[in-house]
Amino acid sequence: MNINNPYNSIITIGKALKDGARPADFDLVRLVEILEKQLRWTSVDQFFQVFPPIKNYQEDGTWCYKSTLEMIKTEFGERFCKDDFKKLLLKWKCCSEG
Repeated sequence: MNINNPYNSIITIGKALKDGARPADFDLVRLVEILEKQLRWTSVDQFFQVFPPIKNYQEDGTWCYKSTLEMIKTEFGERFCKDDFKKLLLKWKCCSEG
């Protein structure tokens, strides 16, 4: 894992999980702490250019494009601050929930 580039780190972790690694195989809490520190003061817009919101064409209870764009606009500034990445990971809102 490239510890100097949070985007590469996120992709590496995601690929490992997709390929069958289990969360227990990682110290996820420690990894999130590292990524959160790496992302501090980086551009929120740039993050969402690398990891754009996904348009769900069928409501499945996960984030939808509209609610994600609204969350970005209302809950984040121009740059990630302390705990913003954690907030992003923990935030869940479905389009059908006003």
